[in-house]
Amino acid sequence: MGSFQIATQFFNGLSSGSGRTAEARAAITFALVNSRTSYSVSLMTKNYTGKCLCGEVTYIAEGQPDIVAQCHCEECRRLSGTGHTVGAMFNSDAVSITGKLSEFNYLSDRGSKVTKAFCATCGSPIYGKNTRTPGHLTLTLGTMNGTSELEIEVVIFERDRPHWDRLGEDVVFFETQPDWKPEN
Repeated sequence: MGSFQIATQFFNGLSSGSGRTAEARAAITFALVNSRTSYSVSLMTKNYTGKCLCGEVTYIAEGQPDIVAQCHCEECRRLSGTGHTVGAMFNSDAVSITGKLSEFNYLSDRGSKVTKAFCATCGSPIYGKNTRTPGHLTLTLGTMNGTSELEIEVVIFERDRPHWDRLGEDVVFFETQPDWKPEN
């Protein structure tokens, strides 16, 4: 196997997720050398931006999230006003937030301190952090731009998922807000 194929396999391994957090934080450039041709391939750090509903709070997160999770715990359901929240966990040092935030703190069932931060103006939930995962925070995916390549990797508190937080085969879908009114 030539050096081009070996370097290509190495690059593909990095971009497919193995060690992605450490590798994605740094811009990695290396030369792929074949017997006659030199190639330069760059793996640039991905930045995720986001904002609250009113635009007062904005953020930038550098690199790929450590994990994307959907949570059905009672606190997350009450926070979202629906059956779950979805968030992307990042190293705290990789996230820069501007704007006025308010915080709400509570103790989890396991005794850890959980902090939920939200826009002080419009109330949009921005992030959560937990003392069980120091140095990390979880940004709410609904406030994040450009998330089409992110997928939910884990569902937690599945036991607490309400029966109505599942879509059946007979549910009607609309591309946008339908022109519909209640019959009464």
